[in-house]
Amino acid sequence: MSWREPKPRYQIGKWFLAQRGSVWYRCGYNSRTRQTERVSLSTRDFQEAQQRLAEFFIETYNPNKVSKASITLARALTIYYTEHGVNIPSHTSVKTHCEKLIDYWKDALLSDLSIREQRVFKAHLETLGCSEGYIQRIFTTLRAATNFCYKNEYIDQPVNIMSISVPMHNNVEMGRPLSLEEMARLFDAIELDYLMRYCLLMLGTLARPTAIMELHSLQLDHDYRLITLNPPGRKQTKKYRPTVKMPEFIHQATRHLADCNIISGSNVPIKSVKTSFA
Repeated sequence: MSWREPKPRYQIGKWFLAQRGSVWYRCGYNSRTRQTERVSLSTRDFQEAQQRLAEFFIETYNPNKVSKASITLARALTIYYTEHGVNIPSHTSVKTHCEKLIDYWKDALLSDLSIREQRVFKAHLETLGCSEGYIQRIFTTLRAATNFCYKNEYIDQPVNIMSISVPMHNNVEMGRPLSLEEMARLFDAIELDYLMRYCLLMLGTLARPTAIMELHSLQLDHDYRLITLNPPGRKQTKKYRPTVKMPEFIHQATRHLADCNIISGSNVPIKSVKTSFA
């Protein structure tokens, strides 16, 4: 049974009317699947079909928000990166993730991101040799971008993004713990004062690298032997920065520092120590 459209075509936004048999359908092109989606309007009357299409469009249209069917994934990723992602420590990785997503999905709409299509995308990444951990991070960026657009009212509905679980022992990129012998060799090889303080604080607090790099002498209480990892005025996030006890070796290594960044020993913090290990 063939599809018939009225002449002239009756269309509102991306949706238009088409008839199969005697029943009218709401139709719209899906750029990802390159197929026309059709939803029955459960009526044989053309004027009633027009009214139901108009009611559907008015119900889903919001002048301040955009439907998932009207915004591309590329646009959502661009909004997320330029307004938020560029300002976070992992912005380089986030940018790479966004590029991979856009390269695959191209001009697909957010409404095209069904769980089934996401599974196909995951399988595509696996064929490229991407590890489970890396695939998880790409999907984390995808979820963060769609959530950002929804919470900031760029779209009127959230997007369901599938979860990728990676067992701890399977994530080889996390490396392994150092043995005591390896740790001793590491400290014996360190010649720079700031690098020694960095490694001592990493060992004595188990804090995240960013928290260590931002640590100020005012956050160290040598009288009560406490280290407040969250600086005054900074709002706590889900990556919680606690107050921890100060080991004696940290006290000895930092007690001479006053009113300065603990790692650099000056008012100018060091951005990274990665090249110090080269």
